[in-house]
Amino acid sequence: MSASNFGKKKEPFKHFPQVVKRAGNDQLQEDLVKLIQEKYMLTSHEEAIHILQTYSDMIQNIVKKQTRPVPVSPVALMTSSSLVNTIPVALPESTFPRELESTPSPKETAEDTTPVLYGCHNVVTNLRTVMSGSVMQLYGLHLDINKQDIEQGLYLMDFSGNTIKINTLVRIKSTNIIFMIPSGLHANIYRLEIRKRTFVTDRLHTSLLPGFIRVIV
Repeated sequence: MSASNFGKKKEPFKHFPQVVKRAGNDQLQEDLVKLIQEKYMLTSHEEAIHILQTYSDMIQNIVKKQTRPVPVSPVALMTSSSLVNTIPVALPESTFPRELESTPSPKETAEDTTPVLYGCHNVVTNLRTVMSGSVMQLYGLHLDINKQDIEQGLYLMDFSGNTIKINTLVRIKSTNIIFMIPSGLHANIYRLEIRKRTFVTDRLHTSLLPGFIRVIV
């Protein structure tokens, strides 16, 4: 031990619990990222993290909306003078029902109906490397597009900027869509996009599927 350090107490690591907690969270995230990439082979590390972040944001929004502040009216302190003339404090009967049954703002409603894409695969092979004419399943949230609106729907886009609309939608639900890869589609790598019009804002919202779909023939 050097003379300069002799007699000094070793300073403890002040943030040890926080470092351990953060390290545990990072390891959990990496484990989840590996599971997503094993399930969807063409999903990159950044796209897998984006999926986890989307889940996290949605859960936080749900918890935030379910947790509402409880209105509390101020109550006068009891003093010697107030013991003689006590003034009762009345709470309005409509306070609690009005808080609990508040109508969401148009902004909240628009955000809640924006489509979110989580995954897509061939219904037979569970892969994204497919042939034209293959039946696929897309899943996520708020996928209930209106087929009567020609601007809404699913679209395939290649890296040259060409866009192909998917016309065969077998089933449309809020959490999944079963569709068919267009026949005669050129072998290429495509991004999948959903376009949906929200009721409140009356404008199209678009979302991209993380990763790619590879059409081989």
